[in-house]
Amino acid sequence: MQKATFRKDINGLRAVAVIAVILYHFGITAFGGGFVGVDVFFVISGYLMTEIITSRIEQKKFSLFDFYLSRASRIFPALIALCALLLLLGWFYLPPNELKELAKQVKSSLLFYSNQKFMADAGYFDSASHEKWLLHTWSLSVEWQFYLAYPLFILGVLKLSKKNTVLICALALLAVASYVFSSLVAESKASLNFYSLGTRAWEMAVGGLVCLLAAKKPSTHSKYYLGLLGLALVILSSLFLKGGGKWPGISTIAPVLGCALVIWSASKLWLLENRAMQWCGKISYSLYLWHWPVVVTLVYFQLLEKSTWMLAGLLLTVLLGTASYLLFEQAPQRRLKSTTPRKSFFALACAMVLIIGSAQVFRGTGFPSRTPAAIAVAENEAGNMNPRRRECMISSGVESPSCNYGGPGEIAAIVLGDSHADSAVTAVLEALPDKNLKVQEWSYASCPTIFGLNLVINDRQCREFNEWAAEKLNALDTKIPVIIVNRSSSYPMGDEGGTTHPKGAPYIYFSKPYDRATPEFLAEYKTHYIKTICEISKKRKVYLVRPFPEMPLNVPKLLSRKLMVSERAEVSISMDAYTKRHAVVFSAQDAAAEECGATILDSVAYLCDPATCYGSESGRPYYYDASHLSEFGNRRLIPMFQAVF
Repeated sequence: MQKATFRKDINGLRAVAVIAVILYHFGITAFGGGFVGVDVFFVISGYLMTEIITSRIEQKKFSLFDFYLSRASRIFPALIALCALLLLLGWFYLPPNELKELAKQVKSSLLFYSNQKFMADAGYFDSASHEKWLLHTWSLSVEWQFYLAYPLFILGVLKLSKKNTVLICALALLAVASYVFSSLVAESKASLNFYSLGTRAWEMAVGGLVCLLAAKKPSTHSKYYLGLLGLALVILSSLFLKGGGKWPGISTIAPVLGCALVIWSASKLWLLENRAMQWCGKISYSLYLWHWPVVVTLVYFQLLEKSTWMLAGLLLTVLLGTASYLLFEQAPQRRLKSTTPRKSFFALACAMVLIIGSAQVFRGTGFPSRTPAAIAVAENEAGNMNPRRRECMISSGVESPSCNYGGPGEIAAIVLGDSHADSAVTAVLEALPDKNLKVQEWSYASCPTIFGLNLVINDRQCREFNEWAAEKLNALDTKIPVIIVNRSSSYPMGDEGGTTHPKGAPYIYFSKPYDRATPEFLAEYKTHYIKTICEISKKRKVYLVRPFPEMPLNVPKLLSRKLMVSERAEVSISMDAYTKRHAVVFSAQDAAAEECGATILDSVAYLCDPATCYGSESGRPYYYDASHLSEFGNRRLIPMFQAVF
């Protein structure tokens, strides 16, 4: 077990990791796998914490209190400063609902359970990742949970046996158990796999094993090449790996192994040890801490896609990171040796003030009295969705509850599809010519109506649901038509991406998964889509609803933000953007209409004019998020659905 010393190669690895993460989050396409930087940080943390704990235990100088105080003095000051600044700026610039959400994030970040919060929030109805100011603190929460548990783990093992071999075996067992757990939940519980300490512990354990095996160094001749190989694995992973629901997974081994090789070899590589990388490594925590709010700010003002603003954001990140390091990292670390209970109490008091303040903001629902009344109209639409959504739309299992809407009479139509079907069903109800008739809803979140498909993120039984729907339709009166409503384009074309799915990658596959919508995949998609519609059309009339226009961001939020700085505001996209986004689906629907006799219901005629598709009217959103029509917005489709009857 080695005495803790400063390692330039490890500091350089920190620089590589934070650069990869920052460029990935700023949307630099070359760094499509930049998220692996977080995995590199976890390995480094495992190595350093093992070195610190074991060396001090050997010297009989280890204290749990001192260890926790040391970790807190590094993490807390800059985090407190960030949270305080965000709350202050949020008071002036954030609408009530967003300030309320920010307060919840501040509380969870300062209490280090934000990974659990974002894990619980994640899912189909989760807001876009770029709307969460403190999303990146999930990894800090994982780190802190590791800091709390890891010394207890080591002390417990050493109490059983003082032999280094026993600790190595225990750590290896921990790594294997964590990796197996990650593998078991990777498909069915993607968010748990991504955010949990239990599924990330193997990465820290690998770092710990490198520390415990450090005495067995590679030969002088081979260490340089092993270090170079490890660095290449990390860099190539950040360039070419793709995220998804199965992260961490087998692909994660590449950057983890690469990081381990660099640390184990302890080779001197200029790329890691030059002055620029050393400085970047020193301020890596502050860079990581401040970069994400800068990204969210650019998204907030819809500036991230503009190269000039992106470069300005990168420069601001460096400036904020440098200032944060000098003010909130370097100074507290220098004073750590002279830390007194009074100073510790002061830091704790600052954190508690922010936590209590955040709780007050949350209880005060974001203090709407400080904002214009028009914002309340926009924000209220976020909750104006089908009141029976939770009852009638499923997101797990196989069978729909087949909810009836309307009178006691016959079924006039089946509304089949995903959550977009659920968002439209009450408009179909209002279109009925006889109020004694009823509409039945069969909807499954994130499940397109295509037979024989597989989900890339296999967290629901979509294929089985479609089989159930086909069987149920065969037993129904053939006079009952089916109205199919889906967020159709997101499945073959992907969306803007998030924490668990890469940008532009298809969500579904048939013969094999694809990381982009290739001509081969699109041909398969179209074939299966047409086959599905023709199969249903054999016994009944089928109506295919054109995809609803998808807005650039959550409409109630975007409209509220605009109203914070302007008396009047609307949200829209161009017709060109709409047609480009949905061209693949239009082609498949048109072919199905021609070959199978299905009828197209064109929502464009009711939500767009020749140049523009609208997301709001007179300051009131048509949507409760970025793509789902609210109960106000779906009223515009009533005339369209009247054509069915």
